[in-house]
Amino acid sequence: MIVTERLVCLRKAKGLTQLCTAKALYISRAAYSSYERGLRQPPADMLVRISALFDVSTDYLLGLCDTPLPYSGFSESDLSVILRLPGASDEEKAVIRFILERTLF
Repeated sequence: MIVTERLVCLRKAKGLTQLCTAKALYISRAAYSSYERGLRQPPADMLVRISALFDVSTDYLLGLCDTPLPYSGFSESDLSVILRLPGASDEEKAVIRFILERTLF
């Protein structure tokens, strides 16, 4: 269930009205208002659009985490742990490093 208080806080922090927010999401003000009041839950595609508008993760909107920023990928320490996994050949580790460094950092 979407955390309605977070929607209100995020919208106000951006200085937006419900009408402006609804227009940005290509929905009616009534539809957006129903999300903020907890009367309706946004479908998955709308949840993604809301998270993009407010630059937060969907997990944050759903109350699954308290960190509002979107997932930012692996850190250098994560990469070093991944590359120390047993059973991977040097070639496999090189491929893993290549992919992670170009897509996640």
